Amino acid sequence: MSAISFLYKIRCFVGNGLANALPYDSFSKRVRNAIYRGMGLEIGQGSTFAGGNYINRGGLPTLSVGSDCFFNRSCYFDLSAPITFGNGISVGTHCIFVTANHEIGPSTRRAGRVLASPISVGDGAWIGTRVTILPGVSIGRGAIVASGAVVHRSVPDNAVVAGVPAVLKRSLDT
Repeated sequence: MSAISFLYKIRCFVGNGLANALPYDSFSKRVRNAIYRGMGLEIGQGSTFAGGNYINRGGLPTLSVGSDCFFNRSCYFDLSAPITFGNGISVGTHCIFVTANHEIGPSTRRAGRVLASPISVGDGAWIGTRVTILPGVSIGRGAIVASGAVVHRSVPDNAVVAGVPAVLKRSLDT
């Protein structure tokens, strides 16, 4: 591990610890955002994180959040590749955003080389509680991902998806 990579990991560990030690009030929300910005994240005006989240930022890929977004408690953001959120997005508790996968390795170690793919979530989307979004997925504008879904394929604009794996349940009016 290089010295720079080690320093990124320390900054991530300390930043998450400080952000999660804060209570959930209006002052702490601003301080939490300042800590996350100090970790190199981009957070738009009016966006808030409820606390208990873990941002796994080991290097250059980043988390970019638009304006007026809300992230509830205990979400995990794997930043092996960038994750981008548009504006006006709501994310429920215990959601997982995974940007890393592995190629299939030999029988002695099946989890081969890491393959990273970005995630994007469009304006106005609503991600329910305990949703897992896997590498390379784009969630469309105004889409709803029902609680407990595992999303392994991109979701169109104004769609409702649910299930494991997530499937289209219906389209919404624009």
